[in-house]
Amino acid sequence: KGLFVLNESCSRVVAGAAFGTLVYRRDAVTTMVVVGALVGAVIGKVLKHLIAIERPQTSSKQSHGMPSSHANALFYWSTTLSLALIKTNHDLNYLFTTSISPSPRIMAAEYHFPIRFLVEQRLSTSSSFPLLFPIVLLYLYTIGVCYARVALTKDHTFPQILAGTVLGTSFSLLWYTLVLKDLL
Repeated sequence: KGLFVLNESCSRVVAGAAFGTLVYRRDAVTTMVVVGALVGAVIGKVLKHLIAIERPQTSSKQSHGMPSSHANALFYWSTTLSLALIKTNHDLNYLFTTSISPSPRIMAAEYHFPIRFLVEQRLSTSSSFPLLFPIVLLYLYTIGVCYARVALTKDHTFPQILAGTVLGTSFSLLWYTLVLKDLL
């Protein structure tokens, strides 16, 4: 039942969180994160029509299933928010403030690509828990919804979820590198 609730509430949770954050923060970073989500969703829909692989026969949906739009969107959001939390080296308080004041150490010029940043970043034990906790929660939610799309609703196959995962994560890394890293 829990997976069913996760799956059914996914669109409302993501849209509500994006809208609420836009209304609350009203800044360039938030706007560009949401623009990135919209661009990623459009890319996913275009690919879905170009690839034209049907959903499993057990699905009640009539549209194409490759790549999964849910996996694409959720992995975009999870990856983007994780990178923002790590880059700013703040706990969740950063997400609820309107001023942007990242640590000068984090803004150092040598951190230009997210993977390199993640590998080189050294977090102390005391700051790791507040930073890692929301990241783990984001990915647990994302994986739970994706699992439900295959196992519970049978709206997707594992390869369709995997394609959405790769697309959402890859686009998030690209958008972060090209647009977001200089805004944070």
